[in-house]
Amino acid sequence: MACAAARFIWIPLVNRDVHATAELLDERAPRTRVTIRNALPLTGDAYHAKYARNEIYAFFPALPAFPAFAEAGLPAARPTRATARGGRARRRRSFRSGERDAGVTPA
Repeated sequence: MACAAARFIWIPLVNRDVHATAELLDERAPRTRVTIRNALPLTGDAYHAKYARNEIYAFFPALPAFPAFAEAGLPAARPTRATARGGRARRRRSFRSGERDAGVTPA
């Protein structure tokens, strides 16, 4: 049995001096959890999806760029840039676009 800490990732917004902890749902998406854990740590620009409430997003290289995915025998994931039905993602003036702000690491 994996330790409880392996189910969480820590997402800091460095320039804002805030962070969030996200739970990876092993039961619902075990391959996604393996894929994300093998890719960590990641860093990139973060954007706030204000109309989607408390959501942020970041663009990272396509998953096959990380050797760990091929070694684990995982297929390439389908990257998406669309929000859920009815949602909107826009950059707002209150968040400086292009700001190197986000990093994702194991919790």
